[in-house]
Amino acid sequence: MLSPRRDTRCCPRTAIVRLTHSPFNDKHAYYDISPWSPDGSLIAFSSALPGERAAGLNIMDADGTNIRKLADADGFGMHTGVFNAWAPDGESVYFNTAWTDETGERHRGVSRVWLDDGRIERYEGVGMRQVSWANGRLLWMENGRGEDAPERGLYSAALDGSDVRLLCRTADIEALSPTREMHGQCASIGLTNCKWSPDGSKVMVVLVGYDANGSQLVKEIYIANADGSDLHFVMTFAHHHIWHPNSQQVIGNCADGLYIVNADGTGRRKLTDLAQGHPSFSPDGSMIVTDCYGGEYADMLVLIDPESGEITPLCSVPTVHGRSHETGTHPHPCWAPDGRSILYDSDQEGHCQLYQVFVPE
Repeated sequence: MLSPRRDTRCCPRTAIVRLTHSPFNDKHAYYDISPWSPDGSLIAFSSALPGERAAGLNIMDADGTNIRKLADADGFGMHTGVFNAWAPDGESVYFNTAWTDETGERHRGVSRVWLDDGRIERYEGVGMRQVSWANGRLLWMENGRGEDAPERGLYSAALDGSDVRLLCRTADIEALSPTREMHGQCASIGLTNCKWSPDGSKVMVVLVGYDANGSQLVKEIYIANADGSDLHFVMTFAHHHIWHPNSQQVIGNCADGLYIVNADGTGRRKLTDLAQGHPSFSPDGSMIVTDCYGGEYADMLVLIDPESGEITPLCSVPTVHGRSHETGTHPHPCWAPDGRSILYDSDQEGHCQLYQVFVPE
């Protein structure tokens, strides 16, 4: 078991706080899903004993105190926990789970729990990849091919699971692809990690295809209006992408570096040769944080200046169990709403816990 340590390459003024001290694996959802409530006063996360799928959905005050369970959940995974996301008003939290109805039939879908009374609503036939705090709608992808599966594509719904809309058909996205000639070589192709723009006016649509050996053949970003109109190709990339806070640009890791591009596909520019981890902008767009897994900055969080490309090591994030989705821990750094700190996961003490690192001024 490792003890916390400071990498000598990291900023000497960096302050790190361990927020959870439990026997559970504690996870926030993902690098593009704020664990903080909209007003910044609370943090949501999920917890499960090592190796277990049964989980609890929890909240705590932003300083790590007053931890309390909101709901039981099922299907915890080491990559994203139960993928919890706040409702825009901060009064309820969505999460992915399975449940058994009064007839004993098993269901899997989206649940929503209210903070004030613990009331839970279940939304069957609805997904939840993101909740837009700006336009008040859920977003998810449908990739199934079974006889009873919904049409493949990107969907949205109202916060209560009603008004389900098909925004973009996967077939229409494939028809726009500049690599259409390679689609026949893909054993699987579909949508992944699509994202609302911060202002809720647009949606980033991601098409990915793999061959029979799991090698990536296709990975492309498209952007459409929030209603699915004006769908257009933006760029080919390698992994992990996100919107700029201005809702007019996106970044993505490519084979030779981290790139930024305008939402209409113009102005593509390399920010840095570093193309690792899960990059995201600070709320004001002045800085990027990402986690690194190899090379000079292995097992570290670093800050990237999007104007100069300068890289500043922020803190060391050692790992005991590695970085696999199944057993390891990705840090998934996520900015606080005030831009002064970053929440991340680390198993440096033997199992996953939540840590907060404060960004030096």
